[in-house]
Amino acid sequence: MTDQKVEINVDEKREIDLNKEFDPIEKIVLLERENDLLLKKVEMLEASRKVEIEEKETEIRALKQQLEEQEKRWKNRQDFFAWRSMSWRKGRIKELLDRISELENKLSCMEDATAMKEQVGESSAVKEEN
Repeated sequence: MTDQKVEINVDEKREIDLNKEFDPIEKIVLLERENDLLLKKVEMLEASRKVEIEEKETEIRALKQQLEEQEKRWKNRQDFFAWRSMSWRKGRIKELLDRISELENKLSCMEDATAMKEQVGESSAVKEEN
């Protein structure tokens, strides 16, 4: 038997009747052909599964990247709102401290004015007594 390369159509639907009487060489050739067809089908299935797996892996990587980007955006938003809230609080605290300082100054002025009135009143009372 010589080695011959024969192109095999994998989609070939010819049935081989193994119950039919063949000479042993013809039976071996038919079985080898059947084996080759089955091997080709297996190779095609493996290749298609490999392509499907690669597509799924690509899809998973893309989804993972989208998730990471979404997490970054969410963290940036949280950081922004925390910063905004903190800066608002700091601004509000500064306003309140300024208001307190202003009120303390007014109180100090009022105390000074009251003290002056008392001094003027005392000096008037002293003058009236004299």
